[in-house]
Amino acid sequence: MRSSSRSPSTPPIDDRRDAGTQRALEDRAVVGRKAGRRLSYRSWVVRSASVVVFLLVWEAVGRLGDARRVPPASEVFVRLVVELITPEFWAAAWTTLSALAIGLAISIVGGIAFGMAFGVRRNVAEVSRLYIGFLIAVPIAPLIPLLVAVFGLGPAVRVAAIVIFSFPMVAEYTIAGIHAISPSVLDMARSFRVPPVRRFLRLLIPGAVPGIMTGIRLGVGRAVIGMVVAELIIVSTGIGALLKRYQATFDPVGVFALVIVFLAVGLLLVQLVSFAERRFLVWR
Repeated sequence: MRSSSRSPSTPPIDDRRDAGTQRALEDRAVVGRKAGRRLSYRSWVVRSASVVVFLLVWEAVGRLGDARRVPPASEVFVRLVVELITPEFWAAAWTTLSALAIGLAISIVGGIAFGMAFGVRRNVAEVSRLYIGFLIAVPIAPLIPLLVAVFGLGPAVRVAAIVIFSFPMVAEYTIAGIHAISPSVLDMARSFRVPPVRRFLRLLIPGAVPGIMTGIRLGVGRAVIGMVVAELIIVSTGIGALLKRYQATFDPVGVFALVIVFLAVGLLLVQLVSFAERRFLVWR
């Protein structure tokens, strides 16, 4: 009787094919990670170079031009360090950032709750989005007398201004995230009689997370705008009061230093939300 030509220790052809496919996928993943690191490093180099060029141009304009209008970057950053070590600055920063934190918390929690509540019904969502769009588009100037009449000139009016700027973005993108969920998936859940609570926790919230995170990221940027508007136009307090004082005493170096503080707060918050967005959406 003729013996089999294949050795007992030789793996089947399908197994060898699967192993080769697995190795190819692993090699492709390694190449993709290396390419991603190179792209990230290149992006970091380009951004750093652009910042250096901007600072050099700023310094040159300040040295060669009228320093009373555009002070040199070196003087502004020296003044920024001086401001950061003064107790008066940190007292003003606490006043500003506490209102920002309260306004952001109300906007995020309220915006998500509003969007989830009104987004599940498309006809109701369309009506609610009309008012949300109004809040997004309306300029703040016509609302200032109304805010002052309702909330006075205390901390509540600053929180209200931040909420008006930030809340609509969170609510709008939460509704958009819910509407991005495939209707067939929701119909399938209803046909299988999935309980509403489980459908809400397992389908609606995970499906709306991309929209929610986008709304929070955009809402954070608008919240910083609301904070600046509240402290410079509605009631002079916090860092805004310091900035107006330096402006009144013709101190451009101090004005530029505090503008950098506002920009840094906004940039830091947006970067933190972007980091959280990448972590939450890693499954995508």
